[in-house]
Amino acid sequence: MLNFINLIILIIGVFLVLALASGKLISLLKIPKVTGYLIVGLVIGSLDVSTLSYIFPNYDTISLSISGEDVKILDFFKILKEIGLGLIVFNIGGEFQLEHFKKLGKKVLWISSFEVLFTVTAVSILSAFVFLVFFDGLGVS
Repeated sequence: MLNFINLIILIIGVFLVLALASGKLISLLKIPKVTGYLIVGLVIGSLDVSTLSYIFPNYDTISLSISGEDVKILDFFKILKEIGLGLIVFNIGGEFQLEHFKKLGKKVLWISSFEVLFTVTAVSILSAFVFLVFFDGLGVS
């Protein structure tokens, strides 16, 4: 029977192998490997409690005591998710080149500024409309 540490190591290993395999398959299509990592993350992240209970029958009873506090397996999945996101962002950052940003700098700044300004304006107008129509201004009943 697996104890908590062995189970976590097994889960991390399975996730890494799946991510590596999907990255290799996606790169054959001339798409960045990060896309494969994200696909695996979406599939794994969509697993609900019933799926986890099928894969790990006693997942809710398995816990580890860290600094006097019990950590359940589902809580550890949240930690793994944050670590995985950090690794993906780190990988994406490694693919960017400074020269590319220098070349596109002003265009990106103008487009981003316009996008933010447009979004703020659209949300403000829409929320004012919703407030006036559905709540009848300040005369909320």
